[in-house]
Amino acid sequence: MPQSQTILYARAVWDLFAAPLSKMAKVLNLPSVVTASYPQGPNGPVMSEISDILADATLVNRQGEINAWEPPEFRAAIEKSGRKKSSWQVL
Repeated sequence: MPQSQTILYARAVWDLFAAPLSKMAKVLNLPSVVTASYPQGPNGPVMSEISDILADATLVNRQGEINAWEPPEFRAAIEKSGRKKSSWQVL
């Protein structure tokens, strides 16, 4: 995919999914855990717009695991919320 199309796609993902979900979590004061599979890799770190909106969220930088539930740091962050049920949004 050419870079211009990649930028347009990233903007669409932000506008349609990431922004509304991030804002909803903040307004509803939901405990949030934000993660990226490999921040130094091809997908890069968590979008700064998400980090800006969810500034109080727990950030877990994984080391390449595709399944976020595998690293103990992520699981611990979810369990620390004390919630019995969770909702996951994946971008």
